[in-house]
Amino acid sequence: MRLGGKIWALLPLAAALNVAGGWLAATLKAPLYLDSLGTILAAALGGPWAGVGTAAISNLLSALVGGPLWLFFLPPALVVGFLAGLLARQGFFTAPLKAALLGLILGLAGASCAAPIVTYALQGASGGGTDLLIAAFRALGWSPLQAVWAQSLASDPLDKILTALAVQAFIASMPLSLRASFPLGPYLGAQAPLQWNLRRSAPSSNAEPYRDLAPQWGSFYHPGASFWHKARLSSKGLVGALTLVIAFLWPWGVVISLHPFRAYPLIYLPAWGLALALLAWQARVLGPWLKALACTMGPLGLSMLLLNGLFGPQPQPLSWEGREILDFSLSGSWWALERCGRLGLVAAYAFWLLMTTSNRELLNELERLGLPPRWSYALLAALNFVPHLARRLTQIREAQAARGLVWGRGWRSWSQWPSLLGPLLWSVLGEAQERALYLESRGLGAAPKRSLPPPAPLSTAEKIWRLALGLALLGALLYPSCKDYV
Repeated sequence: MRLGGKIWALLPLAAALNVAGGWLAATLKAPLYLDSLGTILAAALGGPWAGVGTAAISNLLSALVGGPLWLFFLPPALVVGFLAGLLARQGFFTAPLKAALLGLILGLAGASCAAPIVTYALQGASGGGTDLLIAAFRALGWSPLQAVWAQSLASDPLDKILTALAVQAFIASMPLSLRASFPLGPYLGAQAPLQWNLRRSAPSSNAEPYRDLAPQWGSFYHPGASFWHKARLSSKGLVGALTLVIAFLWPWGVVISLHPFRAYPLIYLPAWGLALALLAWQARVLGPWLKALACTMGPLGLSMLLLNGLFGPQPQPLSWEGREILDFSLSGSWWALERCGRLGLVAAYAFWLLMTTSNRELLNELERLGLPPRWSYALLAALNFVPHLARRLTQIREAQAARGLVWGRGWRSWSQWPSLLGPLLWSVLGEAQERALYLESRGLGAAPKRSLPPPAPLSTAEKIWRLALGLALLGALLYPSCKDYV
């Protein structure tokens, strides 16, 4: 399906809306995430491929600014975006009851897709508060897949139902002429307009003072003049290929037998992690690199070790001063440690790459390697729109506070999010209209490629590094097949 200029203008704004919606839900402590708000809105207006595009851009954006583990949740996001577009063609956004049913379907589909990924890729842990619910289900004797699936069913359907209702309410308030200008306009029906009423309340002692809704925006990139800051993306890609081979194709360790009944494992994963740390030190980003790695892998690794240690196979009793405390599975914790080490290597490489490569340079290099210009524009525009929407959220909050909206706590804050979400959605749609006119006037997609500056010639040091990394990659690929003959 070919997407028009209006949809290409909406995609980066909808992806940024996913991030801004997550911030809004976290700030108001609402019982939903709103991190698929832009995906469902784009799918409702543009069709299934618009939802898929928004989900892909949103997860890549989250991976660029929040860590590579976001990529594990890309398949569920793609499923939600595609299903939302298909069901929108069947008229599921024409009434609130149909929208609630659509949200239930999306929640069940997303949970069914995410549960196997969380179970087998992350050992049933995410590093968040939902791990406590997973642990409760595991304590009842459920398998890891059943526990993760039950946790997903307890949270995802509610989030998707409320998000679908919010999108349906917004679409109902759109003028018919504006609604009909989108590809799925004829499928949205003639809906009654909805008024986004401002809920006024008198100031009270429980009201919190005004505070900024948007956190500080930034990226992992740290400007510098080191060798790796100047190196080509293809050279850094060789480091990534070597990391993936070591992390996923090699066995857990090399066993050295010094006695017929005793074997000592020589673990190489920490050794390659130390090599990546030396690369980060050479690029002068060791401190931020360690901090990002600890903040990302620390909670996840702790959850993986506890869940698999407490509920893994072959538990052994642990005692303190002669008294048994609990049963702990050493094999389960060792298995979790192995998986955490492999994921940690990939995360360590990704953080090193993002800290030594600017977003614009990364997208330009990907475009040279064959990334379509439209997707390059969408990714770069989404990166720029996130701080724009963050500032817009702050402006909306200031305007609503001037009109009498009081910042509440707890349950009171849940009733305030429509007064902030409605103007935010209208600002996104207005911005998309203006961007669509600009893109169509510039002939979006008319030229096969953008004119990019030629890359700098390879230095002698980078040629030597490429040769060394290429030989190391070849040896890493051959090692699993010939290690038994060495």
